[in-house]
Parts: sequence; C-alpha cells; structure tokens
Amino acid sequence: MSATIEIKGKAWTPVEIKYAKTGRRMGALKVSSSFKENNQWKSMYFNVTIFDDALMEVQTGKGQDIYVKGTLRTSEYTDKNGNLRTSFKVTAQNINGVEAAPFAPTERFQPRQPQEPIYSGITEEDVPF
Repeated sequence: MSATIEIKGKAWTPVEIKYAKTGRRMGALKVSSSFKENNQWKSMYFNVTIFDDALMEVQTGKGQDIYVKGTLRTSEYTDKNGNLRTSFKVTAQNINGVEAAPFAPTERFQPRQPQEPIYSGITEEDVPF
C-alpha cells in the first residue's frame, strides 16, 4: 500500500546518513507520533527514508518536534514472539517545511548536456529569407 501522509510528531533519532550498495547517499530517521484514542494515549513509529540532499541537512535531535510529509508504505511481519506487526515506512518529500527538489539526478542518470546547435556560426545575413 502507498499513500501520502503528513506526520507531526517527535524525532526519535537524528538523521543518519547511509549509503546504498550502489553508493547512493540517503538519510534515515525514526519519528514517533502520539494520539489519543478512547481516552488512552497511543504512539506510532515511522521509519523515514530521505533521498534529497537538502532534507538530509535538516537538523533533528531526539525528542525535537518534527513535521514530515511523504509517501507511506506499510508492510506486515512476524516479530520474534510470533505476533503479527505492521511496519510504517515513509519516503520524505518535506521535513520541517524544507521541500525536496522536484528532480534530483542520480549518478546512473544524468540529464543530457546541451549540445551546440548545428546552425552554429550562421548569421542573419546568411539566411535567405
């Protein structure tokens, strides 16, 4: 499942910079969000992945208020006690008001560099009309 989510909560960890096997730089942090349900406080925990360099630079410390907007994915797993659990993973698009770049080229994909036009060196005087 994938959906857009906005989380207002607390940073459980600071942003940790990691590297994928391909060498791609990424950030990771955990965020908790508490809410009241049936007169009881409950907490949810989110694993947040960051691919944008600007978002990786957002300073967070444990317990700091944080706002994260991104794409939510859920998955189920069985814990060591045999209980079925749900994992919440968010790919961040905005942290504390800092927006991700709309397009961030990777090492594998780089935009083509503009080439010199084939009509280079032609002046207006050379054009017959």
